[in-house]
Formats: sequence, structure tokens, C-alpha cells
Amino acid sequence: MTVAQLYYGAYKRDWGPNRIARLENAMKNYVVLPYDRLVCQQWARIRKQCEDAGHPIETLDAWIAACALQHDCALATNNSRHFQYVQNLELISPGLIP
Repeated sequence: MTVAQLYYGAYKRDWGPNRIARLENAMKNYVVLPYDRLVCQQWARIRKQCEDAGHPIETLDAWIAACALQHDCALATNNSRHFQYVQNLELISPGLIP
């Protein structure tokens, strides 16, 4: 989901082939996590916890957070406000792709 969102942002902003190539090169520095039944359970818990706390989370953001939590790793994002109410989620901001 994160990779898809990165491409969407690039296409939406009409990035040219060179800048998209730099994005693809930068993505090689990160691990893309797979999903399974446990990630799906984690997603459901995150959605419920955020809703109960009065801070609903978008479906796709919850999916990204669930992958990070289930695999016990930090989530790299430039949109930390989307994830600020997810319990026990470590966030890092790697900076924007030039």
C-alpha cells in the first residue's frame, strides 16, 4: 500500500521519468512487508482502537500501520499525523524525495 501511495503521489504531481527513477532507487532502501491473516487482525484492532479513542484512521493508513506493528518495525512516513494515535507504533520521517 505504501509503494502504491508513493507512485500515486508521483503521478498526481506529474513527476517525470527521471524523478520517478530516483523514487524507485530510494525505495530500494526500505523493506516492503507482506500481509497475512495476522496483519488483517492487527488492522482490525487498530481501526477499532482509533475509533474508540475518537480519532478514526483511514483504511489504507491502518493497513500500513498494521504491517509495521505485526512485523515489529518502525514505519517510515512523511505523514506522521496520520498515524499519531496508533498505539505502540514507532514512526520515523526519512524526508521527502527530491
